[in-house]
Amino acid sequence: IMDSISMSNHKFKAITLQEDVLNFRKELAEKQGKPDFMVGFDYTFIGKGDNGLRGTDAFVFPRVGITIPLYRNKYRAMVNEVMLLKQANVSEQDNQLNILEILFEN
Repeated sequence: IMDSISMSNHKFKAITLQEDVLNFRKELAEKQGKPDFMVGFDYTFIGKGDNGLRGTDAFVFPRVGITIPLYRNKYRAMVNEVMLLKQANVSEQDNQLNILEILFEN
């Protein structure tokens, strides 16, 4: 009975959905701490066109780059923050479940 009550409670549902959000935040923080690679093309239109349109000549430049995060402790701290928020979320789930149980028993 408690399972059906907890699954139909909107506060308990919100807390469980926050867990999914925290999983995505953790994944994002881990990916931000890794090097970023960039490959692409830049183009530039040259010259005047007819009736205010851009020119017909274009230059294409290849673009290659790498970005290395220098302050990795910042990203490690972000991952640790999410882990602590997950622990707080689990405690909040337990608290909400206890409240629902007390209300059901009364």
